[in-house]
Amino acid sequence: MDEEWKSRKAEIFEVQERNLRRAAREEHEKATAIILKGIARFREAGIDPHPLRALPYRGSRPVKTTHVGWYLKSDRTVGIDTEGNYYILSAPGDLVTRLKGATLEPKSAPLIVGRGGRDGEWFEIDKLLELRLREPVAPARRPTA
Repeated sequence: MDEEWKSRKAEIFEVQERNLRRAAREEHEKATAIILKGIARFREAGIDPHPLRALPYRGSRPVKTTHVGWYLKSDRTVGIDTEGNYYILSAPGDLVTRLKGATLEPKSAPLIVGRGGRDGEWFEIDKLLELRLREPVAPARRPTA
């Protein structure tokens, strides 16, 4: 019975993991569709994309990235690129990154931005895009080296 229980338990965990992955994929697909509509609205409103900068893990001067798009949060910690990819704008602040720039990997786009964050501030993605349509976040100042 012990082996049967272990086997059943492993099967349950596998099903739960599969369901979690499917739910995350579905959330990402829905959020990306909303983001793409938001980008179209930004363009219609004449809100041009600009180079995105990332905040270093330590320090305060933003570093350049290889991405162009729009900031979603006013603190410039989250952004989207022109293709609809979602980014957490955080990078190492070491000398190499400061000189070459940071290449960030896109994250899975959420329907709720900031869910589970330390500051407790969260936004539904569609409402956040609507806010940025009314109040775009200005590009970050260029680092001075």
